[in-house]
Amino acid sequence: MSDFLNYTAGLHALEKIGEQGRAIERQSGEIQRQQQALQGAKHAVGLAKAGEEYERKRANEYKALLSKPFAEIAAKDGRFKENYEKQQELLAAWIVSQRAFKEVAMKYGQAMGKSSEEVLSEFQAAKETVLNDQSNFGNTVDETEKKAYKRYLDKEQG
Repeated sequence: MSDFLNYTAGLHALEKIGEQGRAIERQSGEIQRQQQALQGAKHAVGLAKAGEEYERKRANEYKALLSKPFAEIAAKDGRFKENYEKQQELLAAWIVSQRAFKEVAMKYGQAMGKSSEEVLSEFQAAKETVLNDQSNFGNTVDETEKKAYKRYLDKEQG
């Protein structure tokens, strides 16, 4: 019987060794899956960091671009250029019309026997009339324009 016990003990030991081997294989497989998941996560983190750096760089480039004069921005962006040119055209038309009104005012002032200084003095008074919403001819400006004009005056005097 001792051979039987030895044989049974040997089988039991082999079974235990087999179970341990299978457990080790399962654990090894799980470790490999976890390592692959870790590598995937590290890769995703790397991509996220690279993406973040790229977006930060782009944001800084846009900030730098937006700090430049509009003409420089227009030279780099076609859509902005189109809007910028429309704005410049409108501004040019406004400047020409203002110069023409000034020319007419000076001509009428001269016809009335007034000096250029007297006409310019009336011009300054007319500015105040417009800014104080007291025009008899509907020449008014809104609050946004008044604030912008005040900023302009502050800078000119400043």
